[in-house]
Parts: sequence; structure tokens; C-alpha cells
Amino acid sequence: MNTGLLKFTWPGMEVARRRPETPEVKERRIATEKAQWDRRMEDLGKAIRCAHIMGCDKVRVFTGSRVAEPAPLFRMIADTIGQMSKVAEREKVYLLVENEASQNVATSGELAEMMKLLPNKWIGMNWDPHNAIGREIAYPDAYNVLPKDRLLNLQIKGEGVMPQSAKKEDWRAIFAALNNDGYLGKIGMETHLFDGTLITAAHKSMDEILKICREI
Repeated sequence: MNTGLLKFTWPGMEVARRRPETPEVKERRIATEKAQWDRRMEDLGKAIRCAHIMGCDKVRVFTGSRVAEPAPLFRMIADTIGQMSKVAEREKVYLLVENEASQNVATSGELAEMMKLLPNKWIGMNWDPHNAIGREIAYPDAYNVLPKDRLLNLQIKGEGVMPQSAKKEDWRAIFAALNNDGYLGKIGMETHLFDGTLITAAHKSMDEILKICREI
């Protein structure tokens, strides 16, 4: 269940803005984000209900809009997700933390560190190596730091499988490693390429991933 839970600036966190804000815009944004924070448990409940309806036992969560130095906030982030995990555990639903460039957990290394702070077996990882492109090498470097027993879902970007893409990932090697390590989780694919072709791009990326699977 690919929710956007906690994917906003949390109270007390200062995020560098690419564009300047007027006082009025900043005030409205802070109010909106405060409301999101206050209803986080309610939104979690809605996400879990959706997951149950769809027969899904995993819900994606994020770690708050990225600040300049995220590491000192990891304990607070872990406590927040840990609180939510108590509800998830009761409902027999896993919370999967995704690494995402705009979030406080962006890289595989940061994801691994967060898992150390969240030992609950109902919390796992939704690993998207493409989200950390430019910060780390997906394989073997990033893959090798992950606690494999916490990897419950894998996410692939269409851009990362296209033959001519400058951001192509070594998915053959990643799939082979996953197979050797006995990975039993799911694999999801985001087929968008942001090249304006929409459905055509989706078909292209799906064809490429199927080709990779057949060649392994």
C-alpha cells in the first residue's frame, strides 16, 4: 500500500526551501503540515483499512522532509514510527520505511541505521535504490549494507531499467543477489519515465524489466 504517510515537514524540523516563501505562504504551509502531523494516527488507520480491503499486509511510510543534518533526528523519527507500529502490529500489517531523496532517510545506509532503531518485526524496508542515485552505488555497495531479513518490498523505477538511460541500475546483479539471499518479498515497479509519453513509457519499462527477468 504505497501511501504518503509522514511525507511532509514535521513540527520543529527546518527544511531548506528551493524557492523563497512569502510570510503568508509559509504560514499556510506550516498550518497544513501541523494538521497532517496531528492526524498521523488517524491517517494510519485509514491506510490500514485500505490495506485490509485490498488484501495487503504492508503499508509504506516515510521519515519527514529532509533537513540539513538528519542523523540527530533519527531517534525521534524511530520513536514516531515505533508508536505507529503498535497499531500496525495489532492489525497484522507491516510498516515499510522507504528511502527517498527528499526524506530524512534517503540512502540505503540511512535505511539500515533506521532499522537498528526499529527492532519491531512488524517494521521493514521498502528499498528503492534509484531514490539514492548519485549518493551511492546501488550494487554492490548499497545492497550489501541492508539487513536482508528486513527487506520486505523492492521498488524499481522505469528510468533505472531503460538501456539508454544515464541512470540505469544493474538490476541483473541485484536480482541475482536477491535470489542467492533467498528474497521472498514482492517487487513493485514505478513505470513513469517523465518523458511525456506516459503509457508508451510504461510499456517500454515493463518490457525491459521482463527482459531482464528472462535473462537471469
